[in-house]
Amino acid sequence: MEIRNRIVSGLATIDISGDTRSVVGEELQETISELLDQGHLEIVVNLEHVSFLDSAGLGEIVHAYSTVRRRGGKLRVEGLNRQLQDQFLKKLTK
Repeated sequence: MEIRNRIVSGLATIDISGDTRSVVGEELQETISELLDQGHLEIVVNLEHVSFLDSAGLGEIVHAYSTVRRRGGKLRVEGLNRQLQDQFLKKLTK
């Protein structure tokens, strides 16, 4: 699994790729915190290159969303394939 961030026209994007069965949480939370500390309140998590996300990884993205909202920001998730969309809907509607 790999996490990279980039800033384009003031928009912070976190690109996640690879096997997300490994722990996503700590690295994602550190990246989110760094971006928020730098004043980036609009953050995109790009999952375009992720084919599978386990429940722990999904929970970490939901946690990241909550963290950003508490700090007055917005977090958007993009690049979801159909399987990931279904996983998100199930998690968010529980």
